[in-house]
Amino acid sequence: MAKKKGSTDDFASILGDIKPEGEAAQPAAQEAAPVKEAGKVSGNDAQTTLYYPKAWKRRLKEQALHEDTTVNTLVLEGVRLLFEKRGIKLD
Repeated sequence: MAKKKGSTDDFASILGDIKPEGEAAQPAAQEAAPVKEAGKVSGNDAQTTLYYPKAWKRRLKEQALHEDTTVNTLVLEGVRLLFEKRGIKLD
């Protein structure tokens, strides 16, 4: 026999156990996901959007893979080099 559309059984699989009125379901204890060290963001970091040609995107990904690093690390290296070339102190 097929289930009726929108039946309680459908929602039970999504929401978990459904208790009759007056009985509150106890929330399941969840462990916090471990924080990755490489993706750690400090309080001094800022996020921005950078637009560049698709060919650059592909090449940056290839270079990051070749160097076993991330695209973000390569872009930050480029920004640091730009400041160094112009004699601007970052720290």
